[in-house]
Amino acid sequence: LHPGGHHLDGLPTYPFQRQRYWLATPRGTDRAGSGQSATGHPVLAAKVAVPGSDLLVLTGRLAEADAGWLGEHDLHGRLVLPAAGFVELALTAGRQADCALLTELTVEAPLLLDGGPVTVHVVVGQPDAETGARPVAVHSRAGEETPWTRHAHGTLEPLDLPPAQVFGPWPPVGAARVDVREVYERLLAAGYGYGAPFQAVTAAWRHGEEWYAEVSLPAEAGGGGEFALHPVLLDAALHLDRTADEVTQPVVWREVSLGTVGARTLRVRITPGDAGVALTATDDGGRPVLSVARVESGAVALPEPADRGDVPARTRPSLRQPAPADGLVERLAGLPEGRRAEALLELVRTHVAAVLGHGSWQDVPPDRPFQDLGFDSLAAVELRKALSAACGRWLPPTLVFDHPTAHDLAAHLGEQLAGAGDPAQPVLAEVDRLAALLTGAGLEPDAALRVTGRLDALLREWRDATDRTGPAATDEDDLTSASDDELFAMLDNLQS
Repeated sequence: LHPGGHHLDGLPTYPFQRQRYWLATPRGTDRAGSGQSATGHPVLAAKVAVPGSDLLVLTGRLAEADAGWLGEHDLHGRLVLPAAGFVELALTAGRQADCALLTELTVEAPLLLDGGPVTVHVVVGQPDAETGARPVAVHSRAGEETPWTRHAHGTLEPLDLPPAQVFGPWPPVGAARVDVREVYERLLAAGYGYGAPFQAVTAAWRHGEEWYAEVSLPAEAGGGGEFALHPVLLDAALHLDRTADEVTQPVVWREVSLGTVGARTLRVRITPGDAGVALTATDDGGRPVLSVARVESGAVALPEPADRGDVPARTRPSLRQPAPADGLVERLAGLPEGRRAEALLELVRTHVAAVLGHGSWQDVPPDRPFQDLGFDSLAAVELRKALSAACGRWLPPTLVFDHPTAHDLAAHLGEQLAGAGDPAQPVLAEVDRLAALLTGAGLEPDAALRVTGRLDALLREWRDATDRTGPAATDEDDLTSASDDELFAMLDNLQS
């Protein structure tokens, strides 16, 4: 990120217009029924009180079909609920339990969404007799026969006073304007696959060590009023703190509280500290919206997608690959090699033309860099998604940066599809990419030792997961405690 840009009176304009060809499906599903009461929340649609205790459970479903923005946040090519989503769910549960301060929330495991809908439970435990503090945890599972996974846990407390902060003049006097397009291009090149809803920073500045940003909820994210604070806004509020060196996500949140709820626009200040950043935000009228004492981030470690049915689902969540459009692989296999390359080049140019709003694929020069054609990070995300659907495989967020012309990209797709019948080919291709990265890494001995340890651990996990004769996966990995399972079983009985 480069803070030294000069002041611009308006945001950049684009020489093309994109069109979207899908409709957002509103949630609106009322799951209130026997043993439940409705909450009005877009995700946690119902709450359940446990007889004979002060436990409170909020339950709902996360699915891309119900909220289109869920399909626009991918990291390293995997659809993942942003860490900000766990914070919003915990704050919502806290408001239901009269505990509006989220003292701490630790994210333990990512919630992958590329395997289909998941059921979500947020459990608020018994209050402490002296302080009123209550434990909170977020769990999910993909189906009735799969175990529960705990993704985040923390503590809620009663909040005496809402956050109060005043920024002064906006934007801050003397702050240097930052090019937002450049921010998102750098993040995309690093592996952040932010679609249109998540590219929500509309203006940014830097003043000394502090970042300032204006964040607006895009229309593609739907309404924000039913959320305490829409996860898209909260995630985007931290985009300026994202590193372009590796993909990171917030891991620990401390002292999180809300003022005005349902905001659609934020003015954000990020202040670096010793072990993270502090985050404050107001709405566009200066009213306090959010206060976070500290956010600590860490590198994202996502499970590799499983392509074989013998890999235990609890160890390697399956990746729902798109089906190739109109038998693309079969059609290519029936063509001579030279004609196959021409067909792939035409396919790429057709999708590039659609993203840029051109009338014909012939308007796209095959050897001209995408950047010269007017591509930005949003166009790169849209092209990758279109080609993923056409080819029947998820392509990496860095696709356009790694293969910067239509000709280069078509040649790459030809190599990928040549091994389409081999389920190991996509994994081996990523191993080759990793090998190339390691060869040129030039790490210091301490850093190299850490990488070696991670690779050794990954290899052991892979062998355990794929060894059909070895010990079966245990319930210790990504499972909740037995008491949680017993609680959820009881809730299922209450709701039946």
